[in-house]
Amino acid sequence: MKIKDYIRQSGESQAAFARKVGVSPAAICRYVLGQRVPRPKIIEAIRQATDDAVTVCDFY
Repeated sequence: MKIKDYIRQSGESQAAFARKVGVSPAAICRYVLGQRVPRPKIIEAIRQATDDAVTVCDFY
């Protein structure tokens, strides 16, 4: 599942999701827009925060 789809389905704001993952809201925005790919450490934090709904494969 793409990160933007997860955030939309969860009903969370990007800012709330960013706090859960431990990154800035601007970083989440860049990931959602496909402007940046998170580092492996952040991808792991996203995977954990989404209970495996968003994985490394969803960024490539």
